Amino acid sequence: MSRLKLSFACWNYDRTRALMDGTVPVDGIDLNYLNLPVEETFFRMARFQEFDVAEMSLSSYCVTLSKPERPFVALPIFPSRFFRHSCIYVNANSGIHEPKDLIGKRIASPEYQMTAPVWIRGILSDHYGVPVDAQPYLFGGEEEAGRIEKMKLQLPPNIQVSPIGPTQTLSKMLHDGELDALYTARMPSSFLKGDGKVKRLFENYVDVERAPREGLPHRTAAGRALPAEREPALVRAIRAAGPLPALAGPVDRAAIGRAGLVAEVRAQVAGPVGIGRHLRHRPAAGELPAHEGGLGLRRRGGEHQRAGHGQAGKTQRAHGMSLG
Repeated sequence: MSRLKLSFACWNYDRTRALMDGTVPVDGIDLNYLNLPVEETFFRMARFQEFDVAEMSLSSYCVTLSKPERPFVALPIFPSRFFRHSCIYVNANSGIHEPKDLIGKRIASPEYQMTAPVWIRGILSDHYGVPVDAQPYLFGGEEEAGRIEKMKLQLPPNIQVSPIGPTQTLSKMLHDGELDALYTARMPSSFLKGDGKVKRLFENYVDVERAPREGLPHRTAAGRALPAEREPALVRAIRAAGPLPALAGPVDRAAIGRAGLVAEVRAQVAGPVGIGRHLRHRPAAGELPAHEGGLGLRRRGGEHQRAGHGQAGKTQRAHGMSLG
């Protein structure tokens, strides 16, 4: 019986390394593990559907649900889980000392629909009284100029989003006082300088994240059950690769499994859209800062491509997507 060939784009996480180095095989699958930075994976998957299976931005996946073709099927498998209070950076001279001080300030993100800023805006709105539409937003490359939104957005008229200049970067703008605050998944280099010009809004973020507050210690994973008859070999292999997470509600259990990827995740899945509860994970030294990304299965078939090849790879590199 011939083995099913699948390309799988994902970062080199400790939780997925056994798949990458072949220590954990996937039964019946010839897996081509493409070790790529998350920004490149998300861009190439969202724009060009280059991979059969990929780590996927939750917010980008949700945006695709409004499209007629719905190109992806989401699997509640979470390579990365993270709280976001530590990811709000402010200029020390901006006058921002508490969340409500953000109202009316100059705020930016690498992309408006990027999952980390989506979470941040929701947390600030729901728990600190900072309206999402309290000010316009800027977007652009954090460390390299030229980053663009990976997906076309249709925002309501009360949400204003604009790009920064073609040679500007968010990290430098925040350091120089051209921005008051930055919502981002990656720690900006201007903060790492340690000169005191850039600081976290929540400097005691560990205590804030540990505080009992409904909804904050959870991450959402949107997904629709993968029909077993679509890719029976894939479903069987995923299911056989490890135990199923705890499930509740009407869901196709054969559609939910793990390929050695579900690390301490307890999923609460109800109907076609699920809520995946996450446990706290802090990256080890040298590990990529985490983000809210699950796994997405491409609906359309096609040849898988090696990392950096094809028009998508050229487009990704041209827009500086290899860095935040």
